[in-house]
Amino acid sequence: MNICCLVRITVVHEAKGGMEVHVKTMSEGLVRLGHRVTIISTGHPTGVEHEERGGVNTYFCRDTVPGRYSETWGQASIKLLYELHAANPFDIIWGEGGGAYYYLRSAQRNLKIPVVTFLQGSFIGDLRSQFAEIKFNKKLIFLFAKRFPKRIYDYLTRDLIYTRKADAVIAPSKECKRDAMVEYFLRKGKITDSINGIDVQRFKPFEVKPVGLFDKLKIEKNDFLLFTASRLTREKGIHILIQAFSGLLNTVPNTTLLIAGVGPAQKQLEQQIKEMGIENKVHLLGHIENDNLVNYYNLCDLFVYPTLRYESFGISVAEAMACGRPVVAAKSGGVSTSIDNEVNGFLYKPHKPGQLESLCVRLLTDPQLRKSIGKIARHKAEKYLSSNRMIKDVLCVFQRLSAKTL
Repeated sequence: MNICCLVRITVVHEAKGGMEVHVKTMSEGLVRLGHRVTIISTGHPTGVEHEERGGVNTYFCRDTVPGRYSETWGQASIKLLYELHAANPFDIIWGEGGGAYYYLRSAQRNLKIPVVTFLQGSFIGDLRSQFAEIKFNKKLIFLFAKRFPKRIYDYLTRDLIYTRKADAVIAPSKECKRDAMVEYFLRKGKITDSINGIDVQRFKPFEVKPVGLFDKLKIEKNDFLLFTASRLTREKGIHILIQAFSGLLNTVPNTTLLIAGVGPAQKQLEQQIKEMGIENKVHLLGHIENDNLVNYYNLCDLFVYPTLRYESFGISVAEAMACGRPVVAAKSGGVSTSIDNEVNGFLYKPHKPGQLESLCVRLLTDPQLRKSIGKIARHKAEKYLSSNRMIKDVLCVFQRLSAKTL
């Protein structure tokens, strides 16, 4: 099959989120199975217009803002789609998140290529995320009130189009599928859930910890290590983790927190760390290539996912579990698809730093519990969260739609 993916952001945009990792995992997996995959995305941070990685061709529309949807990108991406389709016709268009919106709005009638929309969030999920933030910080209610009319407008003029006009919709978790059926008025036959997957052969436990990172990061080798990886935005709850970590140090002082990611909240987090006087205990690692994250998962004793956002899945949680690490995560949306509470990980209420602190202390002070939870987490990842299973699920949808057009 010849497949075109339309998406606003990829791993080269220096982001660490479910959408970009899902695109990378899916596209490279499809290529390994003999399919052709072309990605059309927004501008490259350094101005590159085309690159090939892992057999996947990616085109970055010049003069468009990296990582952001816009009418400019919509027009540029559709123009490029027409050109590529004329040279080598596509069988399927894969829209990641709202990536296929512009095609569905203006080009679907002409090109008649079947479209599959992958949901990586939802209108209801966004509202739940904002309510969670407001519950923790009442001052944000004014910002929410200011943005709400535009969000309603986007839902009516954008979200409904890229779901209802698609030929099929795929949700990355059971929770996301349930919400999408309600908010987009989708019949059961049109939407399916294909739980997001990760490469469990790459993300796996190491026999020996990558101890060289201790020296690189100038960390004491007898320290416990907490690790988290996400975009540095307020909705990801890193400030909650820092607050909980500050309290944790009173009980387990020989602990270090590693934070991977970049984003607009970085300066605020740096200020919070400084005000709490824990600069020597928290390391902001910046952007880490997805291929290198496995080293940090294997280095840490505990992975923490403190999101305030109502997640469609939570890819970092699955990656850490595949590496045999115990995970403490906010109970939010599709995170519950991966973690069975107190079986292969622990869940807490998103706006409760005290609960997060208590669970981290419990795990750090009980090595046998960490070991048993990590072992069960790896088993869950191998059986239910693998990319091979995910790709097979998605291919069934692609092939069914492609056969209908023959």
